[in-house]
Amino acid sequence: MNDVHPGMVSMHKVNFNAKREYEMIPNYKVLQAVFNKLKTKRHIEVNMLVKGRPLHNLEFMQWMKRYCDSVSGGMMNKQIIWMMLSVDNLEKDRDFYYTKLREIEKLCENPEIQDLPVRNKHASYFFF
Repeated sequence: MNDVHPGMVSMHKVNFNAKREYEMIPNYKVLQAVFNKLKTKRHIEVNMLVKGRPLHNLEFMQWMKRYCDSVSGGMMNKQIIWMMLSVDNLEKDRDFYYTKLREIEKLCENPEIQDLPVRNKHASYFFF
């Protein structure tokens, strides 16, 4: 919630090391306080969630995802797609330049140009 609504969650009140039910309850109360501030009609069933039952937690997490996507406009999905496209472009650039360097390396291995000054000057860049 703090990512979607920065500053709304009192992070100093959150117990990040909560393992037992009684330690988790204040965390859910902090979350409910955020929902109340935002006038969200969702009521957190703390007693059900702290017991760790998969069905209740799954339903709550699905609701949270839908809520966060609706507020941020699916921002995370857009960022992931943008990052994947960036990686694809970087890989294409890498492959292009690797191919060019390999072609230059093959040219430098040619016996006809072994004694050219340009070849000798830049020979240290390649593995012959």
